[in-house]
Amino acid sequence: MKNFSLYLFALVLCVGLLPVVPRVFPVEDGGDAEVLHLLRTATGEIAEVPLEDYVIGVLTAAGYPCDGEALKATAVCIRSGARYCETHRPTHRDAAACDDPTCCAPFTLESFDESAVEAAAETRGQTLTYEGETVPATTFASGGKKTASAKAVYGTDFPCLRGVENTVEADEPPTKTVRVAADDLPKLLGAPDGSTADGLFLAKEPSGRVAEVTFGLGGTWRLDGADAAARLGLPSCFFEAETDGTWVTVRCEGEGDGVGLSRRGAQKLAETGKTYAEILQFYFPGGEIRQTTE
Repeated sequence: MKNFSLYLFALVLCVGLLPVVPRVFPVEDGGDAEVLHLLRTATGEIAEVPLEDYVIGVLTAAGYPCDGEALKATAVCIRSGARYCETHRPTHRDAAACDDPTCCAPFTLESFDESAVEAAAETRGQTLTYEGETVPATTFASGGKKTASAKAVYGTDFPCLRGVENTVEADEPPTKTVRVAADDLPKLLGAPDGSTADGLFLAKEPSGRVAEVTFGLGGTWRLDGADAAARLGLPSCFFEAETDGTWVTVRCEGEGDGVGLSRRGAQKLAETGKTYAEILQFYFPGGEIRQTTE
């Protein structure tokens, strides 16, 4: 699997454009707003962006399909992950994130969605912590029966990112089904000419997501689960495959890497009356919300 330090925040930390930065929230007492350092990849320059505007910009650009308490929970995750990156710089040496959309997720500073502004305002300054330390909180679109641990996906363990039983989405239907001729599967997965799909086997990590695919006589070809999902055009590594000898049918659940908070699951929990604090407790057991700034 790819190293955690390079990819943990690839889905949530990014800048799209870095013009003169607007400020949604006023700077109080004549002081400076808390900022993130963000890399302009074209020039190598580092820009400073107010943290709260950054949170709004991520919520706006990503267009997350959740609102109310679920959007507030997502805002806390974005803020927490941003603060962790600003402190530890796991992806970029001199910045928390960059403006390359192939490296980091979308972000906008040009216009803000009203619901995003409200979610950021109502959680302003709140950070998810574990035993006093900021949690590198992440989110993904939707999950399967269990969320994944950071250890299984990225190779680095965090107490709040060990995976939970995702009961709220346990009965969701497959998000995508792919049917491939058995003779074509090896080539599609990058195997050498002459390889066969005999002995197709999916090795899974504890959440049920595919860690490795093997096939061919004696398991001669091995492929990382994430690479297999990408080659098959699947939105996640939570998939099953069955074959009748002629066709291979692959059914996939969820969207994203499965680490952290499921945004669809958060919305479902919010619809049952859960608060954003309760939603965060569900996906990050043992985590606590701490007011780190006013």
